[in-house]
Amino acid sequence: MSGEHPATAHGALSVPRVANSREQSEGARGRPHLPKIDSATAETILVEALSQVGYYAHAVGLQASRLTPTRQEPVWSRDFIPDAILMAYALRGLLRAADLVQRLSGAPSASRAITTFKRAVPNITVARDVLAHFDEYLLGTGRNREAPNFHVHLKYDGKRTFLYVDPWSIEVQRAGRAAGKLMMKLWLDTDVQLAAGVLKG
Repeated sequence: MSGEHPATAHGALSVPRVANSREQSEGARGRPHLPKIDSATAETILVEALSQVGYYAHAVGLQASRLTPTRQEPVWSRDFIPDAILMAYALRGLLRAADLVQRLSGAPSASRAITTFKRAVPNITVARDVLAHFDEYLLGTGRNREAPNFHVHLKYDGKRTFLYVDPWSIEVQRAGRAAGKLMMKLWLDTDVQLAAGVLKG
């Protein structure tokens, strides 16, 4: 790590943009319809959905750790962009798994936990969508007009790492913490456990 402050060496941090409600809900088109299923099947699916919550939360935590700099390994170079992209995909997977848990369990507390997570880590859906359709944005045909050009980069302000999918950003360390909290809230939620058959009412 050079003596120059990374925030100076690589450009000052711009104010992160937060996606509006329309952008936040762009992924709703891919939300699968919940068919009519018997309670035993619902329990089985719910247990697997909880497993997916754990897998994706763990994946987010691993990438957050890799994207946290050390004295020997700064993280604002292009070498770490693959980790940041994987984190964005893992965050979106976590959100989808958590949403399925909430829909199957019907737990109001699960819905609140997801809302808290989205507030802590905004821009997940829109960032993942831009990354997934990078070819359209490179060609200038991307659906979201607020991202006319495809530009992915990392910035570090001396304490925090940010993934920028311009003009949106995700704070990496905060996302890692929020993912772990969401996982634990869903796993330990009494209503969710009852719906999954872990607890008997």
